[in-house]
Amino acid sequence: MISSRPGLLLIIKTADCLPVLMVDPQKKIIAAAHCGWRGTAARLLAKVILTLVDVFDSKPQDLKLAFGPCISPQCYEVGEDVRQVFAQARFSLNEDLFRPHPEKLGHFLLDLRFANRTQLLAAGVKPENIQEVDICPHCHPDFTSWRRDKNLAGRLLNFISLNPSF
Repeated sequence: MISSRPGLLLIIKTADCLPVLMVDPQKKIIAAAHCGWRGTAARLLAKVILTLVDVFDSKPQDLKLAFGPCISPQCYEVGEDVRQVFAQARFSLNEDLFRPHPEKLGHFLLDLRFANRTQLLAAGVKPENIQEVDICPHCHPDFTSWRRDKNLAGRLLNFISLNPSF
């Protein structure tokens, strides 16, 4: 979601996936993206930045971003099928992105933050403009986690808005 309307909340619901909130303070534009493995493999953040550049004349180096709580690479187990989707999307399948699971053959530990940070840096976002809340919902019982709680999991609401006086 992208908006330039002051006072409008953009809300992303998550339960392990990575919420990404961004602002272009120069153009007074905000955006919010839900980056689970599917959105990450589809390079959602790169597409959002391209839209901001093409439609709103934003400059990637002006963007400020925040990563909300998401499942850590120590907890995010995926199968070969997910790894193959990333391979088909031409991601480098190095151990920064996918580590072999230490106990389960054919399973991997995926680092969503790394995959999305890599997209942002490749698009021209400055590393110092990416802030991260380093909390794994799966590890913290005060947070909701689909991987831990399954159908009993609630959702975290992550939101951004432009201040009307901004």
